[in-house]
Amino acid sequence: MAYRKGRVVIAIPIDQPALHHLYTGFPPLTASSTLTAKRVGLAWPATEARKTEGYPDSEAQVLRSFRKRRSAKMKMPHKVAQINKEIVFLTYAISHTPHDHPSMPLSLSRLANIHVERFNLLNELGDLEKAIEYKTLTLTLTADNDPGLSRLLYGLAAVHGQRYQRLGDLDDIAKAIEYGHISVDMTPDGDSDMASRLANLGTFHSLRSINLGELTDLEDAIQYLSRAVALTPNGDPGLPDILNNLGGSCRVRFEHLGRLNDLEKAIEYETRALGLAPHGHPALP
Repeated sequence: MAYRKGRVVIAIPIDQPALHHLYTGFPPLTASSTLTAKRVGLAWPATEARKTEGYPDSEAQVLRSFRKRRSAKMKMPHKVAQINKEIVFLTYAISHTPHDHPSMPLSLSRLANIHVERFNLLNELGDLEKAIEYKTLTLTLTADNDPGLSRLLYGLAAVHGQRYQRLGDLDDIAKAIEYGHISVDMTPDGDSDMASRLANLGTFHSLRSINLGELTDLEDAIQYLSRAVALTPNGDPGLPDILNNLGGSCRVRFEHLGRLNDLEKAIEYETRALGLAPHGHPALP
């Protein structure tokens, strides 16, 4: 199956090895499966997960009981342990779901997001690799008219951007920009997610401009970050970072072109970022 939207083509045969490893290493789903799950703390609640034709109808029901038990105040080791359980359980559910089942894209997407969550806690590259793998597979299974496609592309852009910051591979930042552009193009005006998608896209262009020194990337960064600032309310916790990135991009363009207006804008945006940043924010000196 191939996905084509202006700038990107992805072709991954979904009945080939891309999904194969998810279908190995687990026993067949039988009457004893729930008992096996209980032994590792992964019981399928009978009231929350029904079975149809021998596989779980929706992994959303499987995860609900775990997510209810997790809180922001949870200590990190316990939180990681719960995430580990979610990964094992969701992988188990996927392994017993036909690849063409309607729930498969959602299942893979959620598994990818859980790996991102664990990466953000432990900073282990393997989780980022898994997130990219599962999000890419999700893309191949998602219809062009799916209302969640732009969000999926935004998420795929984000994980490629994270891996670029970790490894410095230019292919990752190129993919982040490609997916980011398509996501923005597909997002309607007035959508509440537009500001964050523009901010990420601008940041990706800024990162590539630092590596390659291309003025066009710098111009694009300033354009998208400026649009993001215009759409972001003052009380938004992400605004200081967007302003700081925009100020930094204006400062770099001043260093390239020597235009005083860029320096003035850099000072304006960075000063505003400092004024909005809460105590302890990375933008503060």
